[in-house]
Amino acid sequence: MIRFFIKFLLLLIAVILIAFVRHFYLPACHISQYPTYEDWDNGIVNHILPSANHNEFLIKVSFDRSLEYAPTLLISDSIIVKGRSSEPSKRYWSFHASELNPDTKYDVHLVDDEGSGLADAWPLATYPHPDSAVSKVTILAYTCAGGVEDKVLGREIFIKTAFRQQLLSRGLSFDPDIVIANGDHIYWDRKSLDNTFTKRLVKLRLDNIYGHLDLDEPMTSKTNLESFRNIADAQIAELYGCLLRSKPVYFLTDDHDLLENDEAREDLVTFPPQGYMLDGAISTQSMYYPEFLSDRNRPPALTGQGGSYNRSYGTIRYGTLLEGLLYDAKRYSTLTNTSAVMIARDAESWIADRTVANDTKHLLHIPSSPIAWTAGKWSEWYSDVLQEDGSIAIEPKKKYLWQEGWWMQHQRLLGYMKQSERVPVVLQGDLHNLSYALIEESGEIAFGDDPVHVVGTGPLGSGAFGFPSAFRGTGAVIPESMKIRKLLDQTEKNGFSIIEVTTDKIDISMYAWRPEDGVEVIADLQPLFQHTIQTNNRSTNK
Repeated sequence: MIRFFIKFLLLLIAVILIAFVRHFYLPACHISQYPTYEDWDNGIVNHILPSANHNEFLIKVSFDRSLEYAPTLLISDSIIVKGRSSEPSKRYWSFHASELNPDTKYDVHLVDDEGSGLADAWPLATYPHPDSAVSKVTILAYTCAGGVEDKVLGREIFIKTAFRQQLLSRGLSFDPDIVIANGDHIYWDRKSLDNTFTKRLVKLRLDNIYGHLDLDEPMTSKTNLESFRNIADAQIAELYGCLLRSKPVYFLTDDHDLLENDEAREDLVTFPPQGYMLDGAISTQSMYYPEFLSDRNRPPALTGQGGSYNRSYGTIRYGTLLEGLLYDAKRYSTLTNTSAVMIARDAESWIADRTVANDTKHLLHIPSSPIAWTAGKWSEWYSDVLQEDGSIAIEPKKKYLWQEGWWMQHQRLLGYMKQSERVPVVLQGDLHNLSYALIEESGEIAFGDDPVHVVGTGPLGSGAFGFPSAFRGTGAVIPESMKIRKLLDQTEKNGFSIIEVTTDKIDISMYAWRPEDGVEVIADLQPLFQHTIQTNNRSTNK
């Protein structure tokens, strides 16, 4: 009996080892799957992500093969824009059109060097002129769309790409004028996946399928570039395909877009970003999604500027109705104690100027690092940290290497919002939840009858193990240093928000879903939460 048990045990161990080796060590192949379209032929185009302002287009396109000659973008057959290759394989191209007419819908067509179409034409419109009166604009907003759908140890960290595409399609059914994707478009952390057994398995599995990344080599080296294309195609190009070809997009970068999680411990500090992190973020943006186009009120030499575009700080300007300020709070963070910042100093000055300018009816703040909530992570505005008992608090455990200057900058940002004559509204992501909160007090700042509205727009890609309550044991909470009124407590579901902006109000609708709800409900998904901000009720008591 004992001998039989030993043989059975050895056989079981052998089966487990074989399964482990097959899953994590033997070469695997990722099979690309791009969306399909009714009544529109994408030809040899894999993905299209455009952006716009009142007189420019910037469009990122990838093809299913290398192109020997530069493709051309024809805009209503009268404007010709030659493509610029974004990397050596000549599969990824960028098209920048300027001197367009405001508030104009154009037919856009990709053709090869002989004039043959590479895909069907599609419509794309410029925005109204910054000084023109506009009565309405609709925004689709979400966060954390990245991640591959592969399971590790039976755990689904990200939902299936097909589910994300169906959620996107439901969002697009509201015919938004603008799409905002706030951070974490790609998950391929390098050093921060080395501190636990489970994380090492995740890294091993990803590298097995998509390829290894040599951090001592430039991203553009032959081996690294192939691996990078594999992982980014799977998370960005295959997710979006050409679904958003007619919708100007704003992709704001966060920590994972820099190829790391924001972590600080004795053996690893991931920010400020190192060379391979910056190289990865720049490469992703250059190849897949648009940088931020110019704006007359954003300094041309602002930190993050590269040529005609800015990689980190952007503007949405929709006539005199709306201005949106997009700002990366990771890439230029510093570790200098009370003078530390998350947002570059000159960018903070730009944010301050635009917040109090009051030359549009509404203003949206769109930061990559959340305001009014904490997950106890390192690179946050707040000193609250995950305690030994599973709670998130300031004491007794202190947050390692947290910088007081981050909180000080946070307070300055809220101070600018308090000075504005417009209702302060923040659209944010990162925390893998949908939420709605009103900031009534922050430290010594009290907002009285004019609280700051903070909208957690909803995560598109998080799987069951991708939500904080699963992998950290607790969801997001309110920081101890703030007084917040929760209209919608943090809700860990996949979803998105629709923001409809009109002259005297902002209507916000949040849509939530989990795979257990059933795929069939997505097409007619109804709001989890709705709220209207009456912007004419702004108090004059500052």
